[in-house]
Amino acid sequence: MIFIKRLLPRWVNGIPDSEIITLYQTCKKISGKPIIIETGCGASTIAFVLYAILKNGKVYSWDTNGSKGFFLNSVMNESLGKTFGININDYWNFIASSSTETYSGINLIKEKRIKPNFAFFDSDHTWKTVGEELKLFLKISKKDSIIAFDDAYYNYKEHNIPYINMIRSKLDLKPIKNFKANISKPFFDEAKNFIKKNNYKSTEIKTNFKSLILNDLFLKYYSGDRQFMNKLGMEEKNKITQRIRILKVTKK
Repeated sequence: MIFIKRLLPRWVNGIPDSEIITLYQTCKKISGKPIIIETGCGASTIAFVLYAILKNGKVYSWDTNGSKGFFLNSVMNESLGKTFGININDYWNFIASSSTETYSGINLIKEKRIKPNFAFFDSDHTWKTVGEELKLFLKISKKDSIIAFDDAYYNYKEHNIPYINMIRSKLDLKPIKNFKANISKPFFDEAKNFIKKNNYKSTEIKTNFKSLILNDLFLKYYSGDRQFMNKLGMEEKNKITQRIRILKVTKK
């Protein structure tokens, strides 16, 4: 899994090695056949699809960048597909759409007559989007499910300021400052509050991510790139151990 990840180009390899290890290890806590959804595909997809192959499960990934999905499909067919003698499409469905779109987003899972039991949210990185994804997932998930959040410490309500400023910097435009109306609680805290208000019970799943990330080769290999990201606020060094946080959710 890590070998395949390290062969990926940077544009599709956006999360640390320790994060996909954590995701894969957490998949082992799924109760029953794994039906996994993720919003935003990339290196994490490899972990989920590998687990689905081993456990005869299914993965559904949403990303508005169709090129990422098509590229990952070819990579996994050439690696996992040949290793296990299977067709990746039997275990993975890529949907080139917004996860919150009414007819081609997470909602479509209802039409498949299946109930997912694991979700990983790594798309727009605003609470407006993550909150809607969470709402949609809870409506269709099994009674006991697991929900993982990337960049769980982010607190952008509607506008992902660091990403916006990355685009502006490439166009030689001045960066914009975050503003009060755009500040939410950290996504993880917002999620816990939302889950509680909607009569669900949640407990945080403890992982060894905090220790793994401190010596992650990914951070060293892309150190120059990550310095630029830190400058823009896309990643905060002092919060890196809080990057991924995971909840076990139960319907009361």
